Amino acid sequence: MNPLFTTYQHHPVGVNAMWNTTVLALGVLFAPVTLTAGPIAAYNVAMILGPVASGLALVAALRPYVARLAPRAVAGLLYGFGPFMIAHASVGHVNLVWALLPPVLLWAAHALFVRPVAPVRTGALLGLAFAVQTALYQQTVALARSRWS
Repeated sequence: MNPLFTTYQHHPVGVNAMWNTTVLALGVLFAPVTLTAGPIAAYNVAMILGPVASGLALVAALRPYVARLAPRAVAGLLYGFGPFMIAHASVGHVNLVWALLPPVLLWAAHALFVRPVAPVRTGALLGLAFAVQTALYQQTVALARSRWS
């Protein structure tokens, strides 16, 4: 009779529904893959592309700080395929391998404090990034917000 407990997952034992987060942004992003090849294919594609997208986001965010591409690429590889990503990818945490918010916050720090060219545009993009991250994994937003407040 508990509304937060379901046996629809991990049957017959069941799970606490509060432990399972929705990944709305990835669901929308990979909807074409889900509709054409199925949910397992979409999940596999998301798990493969998550560390790649996270690493590329760091490479782009480091551009104002590091001029050469090679050191940025090494940093992106270490971020995208480091122990955190590999550990969460090995247990299937698709919401954690899409860790795009930390590189976006690094970019925003530079865009807002070091070279404030268009603060309104930067603020709007930062708000969009927080909205997308909220649709990916809410705890990352809570952790990032507590670090910035």
